[in-house]
Amino acid sequence: MLHSGYASPVTWTQIEKAINRYHQKALGEYERVGFAVIGDHGLYRVKRAFHKKSSRENEFYFGGKDKRRFHGYVTIGRDSQGVEYEALLFEQLLNDPKTGEREVHSFLEEHPDLLAEAMMGVPISHHLQFPSNDQIPDFVISSVLPRDSGDWVKLLELKGPEARILASSRYLHRGLAPAVTQALAQVNDYNESLRDPMNLKAVEKVLGYVPVSSERAVVIGRNPPPPDKELWEKRKAEQPSVKIVTYDELLQEHQVRHAWRRNPYV
Repeated sequence: MLHSGYASPVTWTQIEKAINRYHQKALGEYERVGFAVIGDHGLYRVKRAFHKKSSRENEFYFGGKDKRRFHGYVTIGRDSQGVEYEALLFEQLLNDPKTGEREVHSFLEEHPDLLAEAMMGVPISHHLQFPSNDQIPDFVISSVLPRDSGDWVKLLELKGPEARILASSRYLHRGLAPAVTQALAQVNDYNESLRDPMNLKAVEKVLGYVPVSSERAVVIGRNPPPPDKELWEKRKAEQPSVKIVTYDELLQEHQVRHAWRRNPYV
């Protein structure tokens, strides 16, 4: 499991079922407040048809408090077929040589369940800007149930799947690649900014609370070839304060959870 926080897979499944029941009830209401709603291979997706200020309010939705960035359709629910289809789309994206950080970021915005499951929280994209230095994390992962989780947050930096994760083999003592080192520096800076008193008001506005504890994570590159696997695990273990994850591991987590969902007693 990529995240070892407050929620077990069983707890997360219970939360997911509750959220899916909510979205099923809300789908019809989304249309009434100005959204286009479609079903796509088991994915339930919505797209803003009106501007936020023009959106109406109902029992399930208030546009003024919606922090999602709607550039297109966003997946808000899925069935078993949808989970498999989402994994297929993600794998195709990763295997496209033209895919970079921007494309992956857009995909994860449109399909937030991938990050939500892996990090066990609510992914908020490019919405938190620290006033003290104008830094903007790629994602902040907020608690599903903040009051029960110790006001936890995770700061996440993305790099592209094409990025190298280990230094060249010509070096005798191979360390992490420069792209990984840069990403580590970024999330460490975000963590400092999170605790800066100048930024607390902005943090509370985005998250709805001021975190008591924080974690850091980096998603970057693809799995190394088998001869480098042991070295990669060693170098990651040397960075205990930051979770470093490849896109292959993110996809594998998605597939493992889906298999567990289908048969939780295996």
